[in-house]
Amino acid sequence: MSELLSSVVGGGGAFVPTFFSGQINLLSGLSGEFITLTPPAGQRVVLTGLSAISNGRETGITVKIAGVNVITSKELGGLNSNVDNAFVVNLYQSNQTKTGAYCPAIVGGVDEVISVTKDAGSTSQDICYGYQFGVFK
Repeated sequence: MSELLSSVVGGGGAFVPTFFSGQINLLSGLSGEFITLTPPAGQRVVLTGLSAISNGRETGITVKIAGVNVITSKELGGLNSNVDNAFVVNLYQSNQTKTGAYCPAIVGGVDEVISVTKDAGSTSQDICYGYQFGVFK
């Protein structure tokens, strides 16, 4: 398997978490890079949740893995709302029927940092997120 493909799929096996963050709530008024997730040496970080807490939306959100944009300046949707033309990361999505870009999780490679940035200005919405550290075995 190529190195790139291996880093994307994890080289096979199951993801074994070593840490669960639970839900972390951030109040509005954040600017610049407001989430930085650095895994322990030899592990990966998985962003399992990212959304506005209410039904609101937050514009201009960028998600990076190892400094490379994977989501660029998009609108972050509310977890309890329709997310047409927006995105939400939610590994543990409820049974509600939702539309839009639901991403189940964002997985970094071994030792790669995942970061979330407000592109300009400050956030107007409270934001929640969750993550795990772990390895593929």
